[in-house]
Amino acid sequence: MRRCFLVLMLSLIVGSSAVPVSAKTFYPMIARTSPAAVQAGASMDCEVVAEHGWYGPTKVLITGSGVTGEVLPPKTKADESATKSRGETITIRFTAVSDALPGLRDFRVMTARGPSTLGQIVVVRSPILREEGVNNSIDKAQAVSAPVTICGAIESNEDVDVFKFQIAEPKSLVFHLHGQRLLQKLGPVAYHSDPMLMLRNSAGTVLASNDNFFGSDPLLSYRFEKPGDYFLEVRDVRYAGYRDWTYSLEIHDRPLVLQALPAVVAPGSSVTAKLAGFNLPTDASFNLQFPNDTPTGIHWVDVGRINGQPSEPLVPVLVTKMPLVAELPANNDAPEKAQAISLPAGITGVLESPDDVDGFAFEAKKGDRLTFKILAQVLGSPVDANLRILNDKGDVLIENDDASDKTGNADCRNEVLFPDSRIADWTVPQDGRFVVEVRDTHLRGGERFTYFLEARPRSPGLHLEIDTDKTILAPGTSSPAFVRVFREEGLTGQVRLSVDGLPPGVTAVCGEVPADGQDACIFLTAAENAPPGICANLRVIAEAIDAENNGNKITAVAVPYQELRRDGGARYMTPVEMHTVGVADVLDLKRVRANETKLALKPGEKRTVQVTLERSAGFTEPVTLTAIHSQHVWVFGRCLPAGVTVEENESKLRLTGNDVQGTIVLNVAKDAKPSPPRLTPLMANVAINFSLKMIYTGDPVEVSIVAP
Repeated sequence: MRRCFLVLMLSLIVGSSAVPVSAKTFYPMIARTSPAAVQAGASMDCEVVAEHGWYGPTKVLITGSGVTGEVLPPKTKADESATKSRGETITIRFTAVSDALPGLRDFRVMTARGPSTLGQIVVVRSPILREEGVNNSIDKAQAVSAPVTICGAIESNEDVDVFKFQIAEPKSLVFHLHGQRLLQKLGPVAYHSDPMLMLRNSAGTVLASNDNFFGSDPLLSYRFEKPGDYFLEVRDVRYAGYRDWTYSLEIHDRPLVLQALPAVVAPGSSVTAKLAGFNLPTDASFNLQFPNDTPTGIHWVDVGRINGQPSEPLVPVLVTKMPLVAELPANNDAPEKAQAISLPAGITGVLESPDDVDGFAFEAKKGDRLTFKILAQVLGSPVDANLRILNDKGDVLIENDDASDKTGNADCRNEVLFPDSRIADWTVPQDGRFVVEVRDTHLRGGERFTYFLEARPRSPGLHLEIDTDKTILAPGTSSPAFVRVFREEGLTGQVRLSVDGLPPGVTAVCGEVPADGQDACIFLTAAENAPPGICANLRVIAEAIDAENNGNKITAVAVPYQELRRDGGARYMTPVEMHTVGVADVLDLKRVRANETKLALKPGEKRTVQVTLERSAGFTEPVTLTAIHSQHVWVFGRCLPAGVTVEENESKLRLTGNDVQGTIVLNVAKDAKPSPPRLTPLMANVAINFSLKMIYTGDPVEVSIVAP
């Protein structure tokens, strides 16, 4: 992240936040939803605020099942006029069926300017109450009665929301707040809350508090023994505040399950797992069972009713076909006492106490290529895993703490670290006995400090990302969607792409990722007669052949990434669940055309490509041409063959006013190797702000390098 920080600081120095918006037909960016929750079995009318206006909102798309959204008509003619032009607030009626699973949902709104950025709403089981009035002290506390979901906001600096409730008899309550998690996918919200909870008695004495439990969000459980009045405070830990810092606070006495012990099961088999959490009986358990055809991976499970009450939230469970091995009760802390295993093995273990170290010994041959992977926090465990491999003398050969879930060149998006550990495609240095060691980085331990250790021969695979999470078209226009492929554990060769789920009237042409490349482009085009307002969530699928393993076919589905606006010009990305393609009424550009669509270039050659735009009526703002999708020094999509670059000083890349003619000069290095045709987008960018832009392209341009 050092480079991101440097660009951020330089941009702040030159005052980048004052750069004016250039685009005229940009998409809405959802900034907040209030209230931020809907109760299962009920409907809630929520005000949804967006920067850049709504321009005719129509359809609401929501992740998961059991929740729908409807854009309500304006209440007055003035509201209707504002919504059709550039109103910033609309009302969406969210409806959740009675058995809708609790938790966060993503949603977006289709508008006349295309799909919006993502918003988020929480499905809860308790009745919803809005924060009201000035409630920033004990004497002004807002009265509530559990069970309840309080929807409010930490809306200004030094804002403290205080809620008063009564306890008539001994009972345990859970206080669960969604705050920071409601903001992490909101495009225009540059700064996030760090909420905390503080529980006081009627004398003002602090009984309990919590800051970070689910990331930056707090969770508090407390046993009340004495009847009386009690007070709960919600505030930012820094006493900061902002109008978009909404929260959903659930107060209830229902069971809250944090994890299953163990949380691993093979398809077609069953495991009785102990449940850990709050308000649970000491013998709380659940039978984990999945059919034979269950896909491997993490599944979220509703454990149902406990003591007659529905439990929450959902519990992550890993379904795996690996041979399962349980950690034995014997001491395996020292390398010489390590538990013997045979590879492959999926080991379920627990760090029972502080300073606990678990070792597992295996035999391997020189040249074997092995992978070791820890899953812990993704399964609800608090373990911050540290993974080491030792030889028979106890020497550390390799170590990993926080593992990136991908490989390749890092950029602002890809420097995301995961708290679980991985040592991938490790080559055994010599024949012998080795020990793989698991510990908590902070040497913590306890009943909940469980983990799953995957120890196996390397298994080549793919990780796939698509930039970004939405493609906005107008009738007759085209736009690129860039795909980045990360080959894992020694996979080589070409990767082919396909698209599933396009809306009617939209077509796709998919480039391929060559053996020596990482990026490819998908060209999405709306037909001239494509009806505005149509939208759908698409999937991008990659397929590769593992030539070293009997030619097995490997497939992967791309993870969409939404870009987040940040002051200073740095580009930040976050993974989301849907990539939406939508056809808007009109955009700033109607066409982008190149005078050549097949370029066979020779080493050392320069070629000038003429690019012609067709602007929409009245659009005279600057347009920038490019053949590489980038932001400052970071490249997010490069589809030119290796050795081909853009000569910016010799090109005419910036078109202002009514200018519609530009040039892109391609330069081929003298030592460039022959390359088959690559589908390359020649793009026209229209700035939304200093870091975000609308991207247009024309027909794919085949660029190849031929022998001299």
